[in-house]
Amino acid sequence: MHYVDYGGEGEVVVALHGYVQNAHAFDGLGQALVPHVRLLAIDMRGRGDSFWGPRNTYRMNYYLQDLRQFFEALNLLKFALIGTSMGGTLALLYAMAHPFEVTRLMLNDIVFDNNRAGVVRASERFGRAPAKFAGMADALAWFQDERDNLDDLDDEQRWAWVSHFLIPIATGGFRFKCDPALFRLAQFARA
Repeated sequence: MHYVDYGGEGEVVVALHGYVQNAHAFDGLGQALVPHVRLLAIDMRGRGDSFWGPRNTYRMNYYLQDLRQFFEALNLLKFALIGTSMGGTLALLYAMAHPFEVTRLMLNDIVFDNNRAGVVRASERFGRAPAKFAGMADALAWFQDERDNLDDLDDEQRWAWVSHFLIPIATGGFRFKCDPALFRLAQFARA
């Protein structure tokens, strides 16, 4: 698994991203937290620069196993978790399974009940996502149509937030920096 080590001193904080995000979703947070804590952000399987798994391994039980192996490989015995959306659910599940390892838990954009309607809304967003953007301006326009709160960011922050999702394509344009199978799974969840 790929991860970003933002550096810092003191308590280790591990950040877990949303469904089609990657570790760089926490670049802005890293600027605020480091050097006060040591911040690590993981690219979950199928995202960012981590390995892509078979489609049937993009599930919470596999992500939890990946986390366990990650913490063991880095010999992390105690740490805080920050999770956004899917990463928040994953952080909560991990903390419940390993309460003596997790020192603090910060959750963003998750629900604690079985909110099928919320899952469907999120899946529909990913189901509508284009496979390719002609340029960054097209990507920004799509994200602004899908996310109301992007107007709260200034231009530089908006561009940085959108760009962390994407990688350039050799033939031109951009695509999401994740396994395309994740979008097919999101379309399946809508049904």
